[in-house]
Amino acid sequence: MPIRLSGLNSGLDTEALVSALVTSYSEKKKKYEKSQQKLSWTQDAWKSVNTSVHDLYSKVSSLRFSSAYSMKKTNVSDATKASVKAGASTPNGTQVLKVTDLAQAGYMTGGQLSGVKGGTKLSELGVKASGKINIVQNGKTKEIEVDGDTTVNTFINKLKDAGLNASFDEKNQRIFLSAKESGKDNDFSITAADSNGLSALSKLGLIAGDDTATKTAYTELNALKSNYGSVDSIKEALTSVRNAYQSKAEAQSQISALDSQISAANAYKTVLDGESAISSKGYDNNTFNTYVDMADADNAYVGGDGVVYKNREEVKDENGEVTGYKYFNEDNDGNKTYYGDDEGTIVTGDGLPTVSKTAKDMADTAGVDLEAYRSARKVWNDYAVDTNPKAAEIRGHAADLDAYIGSEDDTTGTSLYAQRAAQQNIITESDATISGHSDLLKYSNSITSATSDDDIANYAASLMSKIETAQAGLDAAAGASAQKVNGQDAMIYLNDVKYTSNSNSFTVNGLSITALARTGTKNDDGITITTSNDVQGLYDKVKDFLSQYNEGINDIYAQYNASSARGYEPLSDEEKEAMSDKQVEKWEEKIKSSLLRRDTTLGGIINTMTSAMSASYEINGQKYSLASFGIKTLGYFGSSKNENYAYHIDGDEDDTAVSGNSDKLMAALTSDPDSVIDFMKKLTDGLYKGLDKKMKATTMRSAYTIYNDKEMASEYSDYTSLIKKWDDRLKSMEDSYFKKFAKMESALSTLQQSTSSLAGMLGR
Repeated sequence: MPIRLSGLNSGLDTEALVSALVTSYSEKKKKYEKSQQKLSWTQDAWKSVNTSVHDLYSKVSSLRFSSAYSMKKTNVSDATKASVKAGASTPNGTQVLKVTDLAQAGYMTGGQLSGVKGGTKLSELGVKASGKINIVQNGKTKEIEVDGDTTVNTFINKLKDAGLNASFDEKNQRIFLSAKESGKDNDFSITAADSNGLSALSKLGLIAGDDTATKTAYTELNALKSNYGSVDSIKEALTSVRNAYQSKAEAQSQISALDSQISAANAYKTVLDGESAISSKGYDNNTFNTYVDMADADNAYVGGDGVVYKNREEVKDENGEVTGYKYFNEDNDGNKTYYGDDEGTIVTGDGLPTVSKTAKDMADTAGVDLEAYRSARKVWNDYAVDTNPKAAEIRGHAADLDAYIGSEDDTTGTSLYAQRAAQQNIITESDATISGHSDLLKYSNSITSATSDDDIANYAASLMSKIETAQAGLDAAAGASAQKVNGQDAMIYLNDVKYTSNSNSFTVNGLSITALARTGTKNDDGITITTSNDVQGLYDKVKDFLSQYNEGINDIYAQYNASSARGYEPLSDEEKEAMSDKQVEKWEEKIKSSLLRRDTTLGGIINTMTSAMSASYEINGQKYSLASFGIKTLGYFGSSKNENYAYHIDGDEDDTAVSGNSDKLMAALTSDPDSVIDFMKKLTDGLYKGLDKKMKATTMRSAYTIYNDKEMASEYSDYTSLIKKWDDRLKSMEDSYFKKFAKMESALSTLQQSTSSLAGMLGR
């Protein structure tokens, strides 16, 4: 804003004069600013009401369905043994629970170390060379590698990366390991894969004599020593296994080829037998096979002109009786070519008397199964394609195909089936060899990928190293200082049926059970779980709904029934300066509290809510209302201000107005809960539908909104434009007046200078 020096020559208060001259413009601007402020407060008031209504709408949405009232409660005879929560599907009654085991995670407390720190290198503990350690968990093995430069902290991090909880307690000089989850399947073992790995575990105090999983791992490896006492023995066994795998693969390939030969030979035999039968009836085999290969051979007819006609149409007399047939072919455009002349020669009887029979006719006459013949012919033709050498071999045995093919019982000789049996024997022998060394393959299962004798030698040497490490591991475990607690599953018996879990939590037939302590063995008495309807929970559900409804309707009615604020308008900045902060606050609160007074939209919401709540609904042929269950308003004279529509539950101990009355709601829920629930479902459904209708989107309001928020937003934007427009006009007029006063001051300055000069000349 420019600095204006006014009245220097005229002595006039130019600022005041300009302000007075533009008063009409500034008042217009203030009018729109006040209107916009009032609109903003109105929007805030509606947002508050809308939130209250929408919250109630969301609440009653779920209360319309039975699932909202499916409430059960349980009582456990000894809450120190188990905690139990009943779901909606849990049947009422008493059940017996026995907790025989609690779930626990595998845990290892390392042996006592001395003078070790997190930064201590394994070489300082006596580990000189690189070694490998296996972590087995959930059936999977993870290998970690350590060497002399590995620090204790680095080793701990490697264990963590392998899936364990691991830490080093420097104060107590022990390493602690545990599984991340409880349960038998989540337990772990830590074993050495070689002698250097064993040395590292021993120096770190991580060999436990009572660790079943670790001892089992070492024992299984050590047991191989009796069967494979040397590297050469292992190498020999692995070689035989590799050869067995190769022989088995070759035999399987041979069997596949023989199966194809057997299938083709049988097909060839069927074709020869069929052609022989056809020839015996005087038919030409080439003609027969031509018809067989046609896709529609069974329906084709060959005319005396040698043309195959694939279709025929009936010729009927005036009585509708078939007197003959016309035979024709039809192209893709529907054009027909008839047998005989252009219109078709009528042929009487079932077929064409002067032409050959169809393939089906020939096959039936010769006693040939046409479908079997056609299938066999396709198999044989596919096999013999490209002059398959094996096809020539099969043809060479045409005179004695039965002997050439043999039978499935053949185990010796040269027949195809005998050859197949020989290959199957190879597979059986190979499987026996592989199975005979299954204990070895458990630790060398990659032997099938061995490509040379050197590979096998390396496998053998590696496994022998593991066997030797296993013996040392068992020796070390005998004097081990680490302690291992094995992971185990929780086990319970519910009504004498066993259930297990890797945690202490169970879900059985709607019951959520958390085992806390053992009750004894399966044969002990256990504890009882009693499930029943949660009457108090249902009561609280209804009470909670009514509380939310009351809070909403009271607030809405208070705003609708607010005192008038006639004569109160938002304050301008100048008006606020003339008042104290407290006065300003009270003034604005007076306006805000009355913004929705007697608003028709708000009145419609009140009517919707109260109508739904006061309605009656029929349940099993009987009419019910809220009053039927002792739920009613206190009336105009009994209610507090603006609480005319609030509902109270007779007998509610938290409500002094009705606490002394008989509790009809609790009585109804105890004796006939279904009727109460059905009534509440219908009541809340009616309220939901009423509110849903009020909250539909229109051109003036958004979805789930009860007031014209779009219209108000547009109006607010219009005020912003008007305020800017009048602010621009105000500044323009001010600038115009200030320019005029500036010119006047300039003229007066010139006049004063002239007067001073004249006076000087006159000697004054």
